[in-house]
Amino acid sequence: MADTVNGSAGASGPLLDRVVSLLRSLEWVVDADPDYPGGMHLSPSDGDAPWPLAVVVEDDGRRVVVYSVLPEDVPVERRADVLQVANLANLRLDTATVDLDPDDGEVRVRSALAIGEVDLHDDQLAGLLRELLAGNLEAASEWLDNVAAVVEGAGTS
Repeated sequence: MADTVNGSAGASGPLLDRVVSLLRSLEWVVDADPDYPGGMHLSPSDGDAPWPLAVVVEDDGRRVVVYSVLPEDVPVERRADVLQVANLANLRLDTATVDLDPDDGEVRVRSALAIGEVDLHDDQLAGLLRELLAGNLEAASEWLDNVAAVVEGAGTS
């Protein structure tokens, strides 16, 4: 994957290469995830992100998924309350979902772009990626703070 991430991308190149190139052109620092094919960690070029941010280009090469991740896992005793917050978020959000992994307590805001068989020019793909990231970051900004407050002991209402 490291070679793919560092390669150049054209309009007819593989989706992973194009996504990496376009993210970099949007001023994101992109680091390949050596443990997850098609996965990469993002950070803004002007500093640190307020939470871990990852992008995955799915194996079939036709879907891009963005994850904003709560930096710390939710303790077992707070997961039921966090699940209520996630449910409320999912009722209100239309561009993202808030997920709680019941096994390890990881909370993430997930947004996806299903491209299917559509051939997109780089400017079209860049616009879609920009919207995908903006929607994910907006949802994460609101809901990860709400989850963190519940983990700290605030109520779920």
